[in-house]
Amino acid sequence: MSGAVGFRAWRWCRICPTVSWPSGANSTSSARPTAVGAFRSTEVSLGWGGAAAEIVSTTKDLGKFWRALLGGKLLPPAQLAEMKTTDPRGLYDGYGLGVLRHVTNCGIVTWFHDGGTPGFATGGAVTDDGRTSVIVSLSNDGEFKDQMAAKMRLVDNAICRSR
Repeated sequence: MSGAVGFRAWRWCRICPTVSWPSGANSTSSARPTAVGAFRSTEVSLGWGGAAAEIVSTTKDLGKFWRALLGGKLLPPAQLAEMKTTDPRGLYDGYGLGVLRHVTNCGIVTWFHDGGTPGFATGGAVTDDGRTSVIVSLSNDGEFKDQMAAKMRLVDNAICRSR
């Protein structure tokens, strides 16, 4: 898949306490009173998250992946359509097979799957046709709900202004 999409800076990382290329660094502490205190979150192996946390990448490559996926380059049309069939009772404006559907404040349909680990949160949106993507990576330290709301405003504004 990486060849088809053109990834440049990604690594499958089952147990990787460090990243072998220049990357962001972050230290965090949990907002919970039982937390162990501040720690360098970029030096925490994410193998505990299984496939959900084992790819270390860049926002640029993540955007390439989502544009290729929604642009029909990775799945046959029937599978992509099935993935985008949503349950309206879920998050955002519907939840499909691993993707969240979100209608921006200007009416554009977008898709994504937010994620987060200790110290970081990643989110964004890709238009229904896969032409436009906005990827946001945030450091977080317990203000996750407020940060995700701000991220959604940023994503909506960027997608809406791109058209």
